[in-house]
Amino acid sequence: MTSNNEMARRLQVLEKKMNSSEFGGGPGVMQVVIGYGFLPPGVPLFANAGIHEWLRGISAEGEIIEEEKAFMYRCHAEAQATGEKLLIIGCLPRDGSETQRAVAKLAEDYFWANDDGVPECEER
Repeated sequence: MTSNNEMARRLQVLEKKMNSSEFGGGPGVMQVVIGYGFLPPGVPLFANAGIHEWLRGISAEGEIIEEEKAFMYRCHAEAQATGEKLLIIGCLPRDGSETQRAVAKLAEDYFWANDDGVPECEER
C-alpha cells in the first residue's frame, strides 16, 4: 500500500501528463481532472465525461484488479474518442449512477475487511 503523499504525487504527475500536448491536451481540447482521497480506499474508481462513464476493474469481492495508470489511459483514450472536453477521474460516485455507487460500496467493504487499522507512515 502506498502512502497518501506518494499517491497524491503520482496522480498529480498523471494528470499533468494527460493534459499535455503529448496526450492531445492543451487549450481548447479535453481537460483531465483527477480526484482522490475521499471514500476508502481513496483511489480513482470511476471516470466521467459528459454522459459517458467508465469503471475501474475490480473483482467480485471488491479488490481493485485494474492497474491505476492503465485505467486512466483507457478512460482518456475513450473519452477523447467521444469528443468530450472534460474528463473527471475520481473515487466519489456520480450523482444518480447506481453502478458507481455499487462499485464504491464493494471497494469500500473490501478495504475495511482487509485494513489492519495501522496508518501508513508518511515522510515529512
